[in-house]
Amino acid sequence: ANRPSHRRAETPLAALPANSPDLRDLVMERSVNLQLQHFRLLNDRALQLWLHASWDAFYQRCHSSSGQSWRFLSELQQSDREWFFVPMRGLKQGSAENPFLQHRSKSAGYHCEIEPSKIAQRLMAVRAQLASEWREELIVLASGHPHGSSHPDEQLLAGLATRYAFHELLEDLKSLPSQAPLHAFLSNYMLQHSMCMKPTGDAEGMLSKLAVQPIGIRGSSIVDPPQLALEVRSRRTQILANMAHTLESTEDENRSVRTSFLENCLRIE
Repeated sequence: ANRPSHRRAETPLAALPANSPDLRDLVMERSVNLQLQHFRLLNDRALQLWLHASWDAFYQRCHSSSGQSWRFLSELQQSDREWFFVPMRGLKQGSAENPFLQHRSKSAGYHCEIEPSKIAQRLMAVRAQLASEWREELIVLASGHPHGSSHPDEQLLAGLATRYAFHELLEDLKSLPSQAPLHAFLSNYMLQHSMCMKPTGDAEGMLSKLAVQPIGIRGSSIVDPPQLALEVRSRRTQILANMAHTLESTEDENRSVRTSFLENCLRIE
C-alpha cells in the first residue's frame, strides 16, 4: 500500500479556516481576569466584585456568540454610573442560627459609585497589551526557532493551535472512508493525550511522543505516527500564523468601541 498524503494546498493567511474566534474570546476573558487580579492586589473590593458580577452576567447572556465577547466593552462604555452595594466580609462570631446575627450580616456593607466607562478603558488597555504580547509569541512559535525567554502563556497558545491542527487533520481523514483506521488511531491518540493541550500540559511533548511511535498497518492503511506528527506540526504552523493575524483586529475593535461611545455622546448633546 502506498503511504497516503494529507498535505493541504497552501492557503493565504486571510483565507485560512476561522479557528480564531475562540482566541478572541480567550483574550477578552484573560483581560478581565488580569484586571480582577489587579483590583484584588489594590484591595479594591468594590470594583473587583462589580466587574466579576458584570462579566458573569454578560457571559451567561452571550457565551454562545463566539468571537463577540469584546462587545462587553461596548456595554460598559455605554453604561451610566451606578451605585453598587458591597457586602462586608463575614466575621465568624456567635451561632450561625442566631437570627439577629443573620440579619446584621445580610445588611452590613456600603455603597460605592461605579463608572463602567472607566473600567472599559482599563480593560481595553489591558486587552490591547495582551493581544500584542500574544501576537509576538504566536509569530515566534510559528517560526519554529527557539527563544530564550518564553511568554507565560506559551503553552496555552501552543496547546490551542495543536488542538486546532488535530481537529483539522481529523476532519480531512473523516472525509476519506479508506482512511477510517488512521482516523481512529489519531482520534484515540488525541483523546488519550488531551491534557497535554491544556494550559498546564505539554503540547510539544505530545507530538514528540507521537513521532517516535512505530509504523504499523491497520486494515489496508499504513499508520505512520512520525508522518502524522510532521503533518500536525505543519498545520499548526499555519494556524499559529493565522492566530497572530487575527489578533491584529484587536485595536480595530477597541477603536470601534470608542467611536460608538463618542457618537452616542454627540447625539445626547
